[in-house]
Amino acid sequence: FQFISEKKLATKCDQIMVLILMFFLRFLPMPIDDPNYASIEGTCYLFDIVTRTKLEAKEHCIKNKGKLWEPNTIEIINQVHSKAKGLSSAHHFWVGIFDTQSEGTFKYDSNEEIFPFTPKTTPWAANEPNGGSTENCAVMNRDSTLSFHDVRCYNLYHSVCELSSE
Repeated sequence: FQFISEKKLATKCDQIMVLILMFFLRFLPMPIDDPNYASIEGTCYLFDIVTRTKLEAKEHCIKNKGKLWEPNTIEIINQVHSKAKGLSSAHHFWVGIFDTQSEGTFKYDSNEEIFPFTPKTTPWAANEPNGGSTENCAVMNRDSTLSFHDVRCYNLYHSVCELSSE
C-alpha cells in the first residue's frame, strides 16, 4: 500500500474505502507481495513460470487450491494476457480447455461446459483451432492479444491457475 502512504487521502470516504479494502484483502487466497500472483476482477490468479505439460500444469494448480484458468470473458482474457506478458517472455500459457471428446468442440476442464467462443473467432487466432485430433489442448499466445491456439497436450508451457476463494 505504498501508493496510499505517498498521497494524502482527500476525504473521509477515501480513508474508509481504504480500510474496507485492507480488511477484505486479508481474505484473498494470494500473497500480496508475490509478482506471480494477481487479483483480477476479484479472482486470484497464479502465473506459473515453470514449463510443464498440461497434465503437470493442472496438477500444479490443484496443489495450489485452484484449477487451470478457464477464460470466459474477453475483458478477463485481456487482463490475464497483460499480466502474463509482463511477467514472462514465454510464448504460451496453458488454459483449462480441451476438445478430446469431440473434435472442434472445446470444453472447460473442470466441468466440461462448452467453451463460449467458437473456433476461428476471438479469442482464437484467425486460423485456430487447426490441429485436428492431435492438438486437443489450448494455450494463450503471449505475443498477440486474443490469440488462443490448439496444441499437443504434452508440450511444455507456462500456465495460469485460477485459485479458489475458499
